[in-house]
Amino acid sequence: MLFRTVALLLASFAIPLLSQAEITWSGDIDPSDPTTWGSNDIAYIGGVGEGTIAVDGGSELFSHDSYLGLELGSMGTVVISGDGSQWTNAERFVVGIYGDGELRVNSGGEFYSEYSSLGSHPGSSGAVTISGADSIFTTHSFSVGESGSGALLVEEGGKVVSDFVEIGWTPTSSGTATITGVGSQLITTSLRVGNGQIDNGSRPC
Repeated sequence: MLFRTVALLLASFAIPLLSQAEITWSGDIDPSDPTTWGSNDIAYIGGVGEGTIAVDGGSELFSHDSYLGLELGSMGTVVISGDGSQWTNAERFVVGIYGDGELRVNSGGEFYSEYSSLGSHPGSSGAVTISGADSIFTTHSFSVGESGSGALLVEEGGKVVSDFVEIGWTPTSSGTATITGVGSQLITTSLRVGNGQIDNGSRPC
């Protein structure tokens, strides 16, 4: 009887477990432990091979410059997921330098960088997907297809905010920006479209 009473009391005052903040990674990552990165670190995700980082549970990732898919044949992927999960990159952010790269921000995740580009060199490709309400990608200058191929998808209430946006602006580049779903937005004060296109249900503002 005493055991049963204690068990009931413990059950009555049980505190629900909370999911822990977490940064996980695998493959070709440099520096090798993203949890130690700071605002002065230059990060490579997929330098010569494949590398993946997942940021969730309200975790925060910091870097100065970041490069996804550095060399030909490489692939870098980063996923930022959930409310409070964020990546702050102080300066230059490139998705696909000579290789391929992808950034996905969903379910309330956040990303910030001063300068961002997708598909830096001819033959490279970079993709960014912002999905879900409160998911946001913020940058001062954004090139979708710098000299390679770039693809931006904003869906399901996601938001991209950038002062300057270029889509497929150079002769060797190609770029697409797709804004779809209720509440999805591309917010900019300057938009230039060259070898690219915008598919949107709501106009950039």
